[in-house]
Amino acid sequence: MANQQFPEWSGLIWQAKTSSSGSYVEMKSPAKYGISYEDLDKDSYRSVTTGALKRTVVGRKWVKIAFEFPVLTPAEVYEIMHIINSPTLFIKAKDPAFGVADFIEFEAYVSKCDSEKLEKQLGYSLKFNVVQSKKGAWQ
Repeated sequence: MANQQFPEWSGLIWQAKTSSSGSYVEMKSPAKYGISYEDLDKDSYRSVTTGALKRTVVGRKWVKIAFEFPVLTPAEVYEIMHIINSPTLFIKAKDPAFGVADFIEFEAYVSKCDSEKLEKQLGYSLKFNVVQSKKGAWQ
C-alpha cells in the first residue's frame, strides 16, 4: 500500500544554501545515498555494577548523508562543488528515512569529498558526506 505522503517516491530531494539569509538552491538528486543517525551524549558511562548505560543526551538523530554521483558532467560537478565548498551549509532534505513527511532543515558541513575523472567517459564521479553541525528544530 502506497503511503499518501510519499506517492511515487523517487529518492532524496535536497536543497542547499551557503548563508542563513540566502535562498535555497534545488540540488541534483544523487544516484546513490545513505542516511545515518547518531545520538550525541555528554559524560556517558556504563555502570560497572549493573551494566546499565548512564546517558545525558545532548541531541538525538544527528544526521549524516553520504552522497554518490557515479557520472556527472564537468558543469554538474562545478555546480555541486560551488555549493558544498562552503565551510557552512544550510540543508533542506526530504526522504522517508527521516521519519517525517515534510522537509527537515539543518546546518551542516562537508566532512569528506572525493572526485574522480572517469577514464573512458567525458565526466566525473563525485562522493561526499554532509554532516549536521547544529541541532535542528525537528530534533
